[in-house]
Amino acid sequence: MHALLLSMVLATGPASAGGWSDFAALFPELPCHDGWAGCIVEGQPLGPDMTQGADGVPMPAALRLDWFTLEGTAALSPFVELSDYPTALAQVAPPVAPRQERPQPGVAQADPIDDRPDRTPVERPGSNDVRPVASDRGTSNDAVADAGHDVPSQNDLQPASADVRPVGPRLPPAQILPAGTDYQAPTQPEPVQPEPVQPVQPEPVQPEPQQVQQVSNDAVVDVAPVVEVDDSCDDLVALEPAALMGQLSPGQTECLEARIVSTSRMTEKDKVSRVLIMDAETKGNRAKWETLMKRHLEEIDRSDPDLCFKYAIFLSRKGVGRAHGVIRWSDYALENKSNWSGSTFVSRVYALLKLKAEAANRVWQSAEEAYVADRSDENEGKAQKYRDLTKVYSREWLDYARASSQDTKNAMALCVSAAGNRSYCEGG
Repeated sequence: MHALLLSMVLATGPASAGGWSDFAALFPELPCHDGWAGCIVEGQPLGPDMTQGADGVPMPAALRLDWFTLEGTAALSPFVELSDYPTALAQVAPPVAPRQERPQPGVAQADPIDDRPDRTPVERPGSNDVRPVASDRGTSNDAVADAGHDVPSQNDLQPASADVRPVGPRLPPAQILPAGTDYQAPTQPEPVQPEPVQPVQPEPVQPEPQQVQQVSNDAVVDVAPVVEVDDSCDDLVALEPAALMGQLSPGQTECLEARIVSTSRMTEKDKVSRVLIMDAETKGNRAKWETLMKRHLEEIDRSDPDLCFKYAIFLSRKGVGRAHGVIRWSDYALENKSNWSGSTFVSRVYALLKLKAEAANRVWQSAEEAYVADRSDENEGKAQKYRDLTKVYSREWLDYARASSQDTKNAMALCVSAAGNRSYCEGG
């Protein structure tokens, strides 16, 4: 049957794929237990990409159990310690651009130096500095004086230099007049007003009459064909690939639910229920998955240790209110642990014993808080009862950890806490 399922997944997977959103459940953003998108679990990398099961079949990255072989994936155990990541690289400060000095208001700024040979220093009005001014060839100081401009003496300028003149309005060489001649400004020619240009009016274009097509009532209107959705659920093998990808339609889900109610064969109920559980898990509908899993284990079949183990892990994350359910389904899984072998047997038995001990510890701590708030005989009896239960379960966990050469640190700490002394936990 596994080979048939594999062939159906490979044959029908690409054909049933729609858009990228249909595969969102197969690629979770943070599949690791410590909130990262990638981690190492017992030497096996785990990331948001699809993983491969024991038979090489692509599986969702967050799937804890292989649905075809029921073997655990890298995301199986929720008790994996946080991944050890290297420290962040030292941050290097970015280079700072050199600061440009802005000119201060009220402070005279130095003029750029012009060392061209045809430049002569000239005193700036209202200041003591001298700046170069291009000399006019063919123009003398006398000509400028004749034009009505004052020429300072060389003693008034510092430093003294030849041909030094103040900056001011001056006439160009062509307009320098002899002494005693009145200067007349040249007359400006009257502007010529251009003749106004008359705009040319375009000839009106008569629109062509539109031809209206008469449509009779007998015209045939094309209507898109209605695609019928196949909501049948007779072939479970054909539905398993869609359930694995979380693509069962609501009609198919209702059909499968009705099939569970109508059939009397438990084997058929088991197969239909597993298809529904698979679809709900891949879609990420935790509430629906919990309801389907509880119905399957309590009403259909509880002999599958993988499903019991998976349900116990789910309940362990629901707080102290589900602690009794964790112990119950862990015991059911341990009753059928012979279905496992090798490293799968060792790791899952260790995890189940740990689940039981930690669940009993939660109930004990809750009973202790109730006893502190109300020191009645009933509350004291409950606190003592769950403390003894925690002591027994933690000792079982510790003994198996020693026998299987696994970590005993947490088991020893819990055992000593519940027993009150180390001799009980260290005894053979």
